[in-house]
Amino acid sequence: MVLKKQTVWLLTMLSLIIVLSVFYISSPEPMNYSGDVNENGENATNNENDGTVISDMTRDDTFIALEMAREEKRSKMEADYMAVIVSADVTAEAKSEAYAKLQELNELAANEGMLEELIRIQGYDDVIVTTTGNRANILVKASEHTKKDAAAIMLLGMEQLGEDMTVMVEFLPNN
Repeated sequence: MVLKKQTVWLLTMLSLIIVLSVFYISSPEPMNYSGDVNENGENATNNENDGTVISDMTRDDTFIALEMAREEKRSKMEADYMAVIVSADVTAEAKSEAYAKLQELNELAANEGMLEELIRIQGYDDVIVTTTGNRANILVKASEHTKKDAAAIMLLGMEQLGEDMTVMVEFLPNN
C-alpha cells in the first residue's frame, strides 16, 4: 500500500489537531482581555479594584519542565511513526502497525489531558500525568492531601486510562 502525499498530509494534520486539542483542554484559564482603549488612546481600566493586586496564577517550573519533556518525547515518537508510514521501503503490515501505534499514542495523549483536567476540577492547583508502558505517574500540587484524596485520584486515573494501568500518585506541597 503506497500512501499518497495527500494521505500523509491528512494524517499529519489530524495528529496535529489532536495534539492541539489536548493542549487546549489542558491549558490553564484563558488570558483576560484588557484591550479596551479610552478616548485619550490609553488603556481603559476599571477603577473598582484600585489598590488591589491581582496576581496571575502561574505553573510551577517542575510541572512545566515535566510537560515539556513529555511533549518532546511524544513528538519524537509521533515523528518516528510518521516516518514509517510515509516510507516507501516499508511493508504495508509495518505501516499499518505504525499507524495503529500513532493512533494509540494520540488516544493516550487525549486521555492524559482529560485526566489532568478532571483532577484540576477537583480543586488541585496543578497536575501532570505521565505514562510509560502500563504505569501512570500522577504528580499533584496541593496544599493539603489525605490518603482518601490519593485513592480517589488513583481510581479516577484507572477509570480514564484503563484498568490495566498501575497508577502512582505523588503530592507536591504549594510553595
